[in-house]
Amino acid sequence: MFKMRASKFLRKLFWIDVWNIGIVSVTPRSIIEKKYLPEPIWLSKNRAFKFKADPFFITLNNKLHILYEDFNFLFPKGKINLIDLNGNIVKKNIFSEGIHLSYPFTFKDGDKQYVIPESAESGNISIYQLNSEDFSVQEKTILIDDFSGVDNTLFKFSENFWIFCTNGAKDDCEKLYAWYSKSLFSEWTPHAKNPIKVSKRSTRPGGRPFFFGGSLYRPSQNCENHYGESIIINKIIQLTPEKFEECEELELKPSPDSSYSFGMHHIDMYDNLAIVDSKTSRFSFIALPLKILQRFFIGYRKMITKYTI
Repeated sequence: MFKMRASKFLRKLFWIDVWNIGIVSVTPRSIIEKKYLPEPIWLSKNRAFKFKADPFFITLNNKLHILYEDFNFLFPKGKINLIDLNGNIVKKNIFSEGIHLSYPFTFKDGDKQYVIPESAESGNISIYQLNSEDFSVQEKTILIDDFSGVDNTLFKFSENFWIFCTNGAKDDCEKLYAWYSKSLFSEWTPHAKNPIKVSKRSTRPGGRPFFFGGSLYRPSQNCENHYGESIIINKIIQLTPEKFEECEELELKPSPDSSYSFGMHHIDMYDNLAIVDSKTSRFSFIALPLKILQRFFIGYRKMITKYTI
């Protein structure tokens, strides 16, 4: 018991989690029926002190692209980059907000393309409309104010639009919150049971919900033993403004032989493709000062945000 606790303590101090993103040929049917994910093709290796995570497919100019979080340990703030399917940079820093951004959830409504990045430091949940010609931001709208949404996931189910997320102010891996609305830009109402779920194993959103066999499945992050341990695919049994029920359908883990075998916490699918992120854990003598620097920057940005919004 002592050795296990000492090992976990030392890992927290001197190991760094480094994420990368990869593409795999797979369908919702194969995932649900085989309960297995083949080894992805990793797009590229990370540069020193950087990682890539939270990838989402997006169609711009009739071509499939990927939005993802680009994180730098030396300046601990995520930004959102756009790449093609080969990993080539198309545009850097899509959103110039000056705060940490991640999880750039993409959503198409009619002919308009939207992105809802996680911007918990801003204290709200905002949606951005992108110009499909030059990938610039056309318009920004706050959907839910006074709530630090984490991994905001938008989908349509039954007669309502829904946003699922956790709370960046507290318990960001444990309590699930939901809002619903008749349209994207009408009033968003909190679910009557908020928080609708409490669980470190299968609460925090981990990618785009998908339909298979007439049922809706929701990817979530398993943070039971450590952050980003695996993906839990939940089957939604009931979702109304007053009720919510889901059950665990399967767990997706990286292969033990993978270059990124220490965890997986995100999946998005488009036709017969899926994009995921997985991590490895690397020892570094400068891990501790980097983690202290990261905590300082996060605390400083939260303080600045508190007095400016």
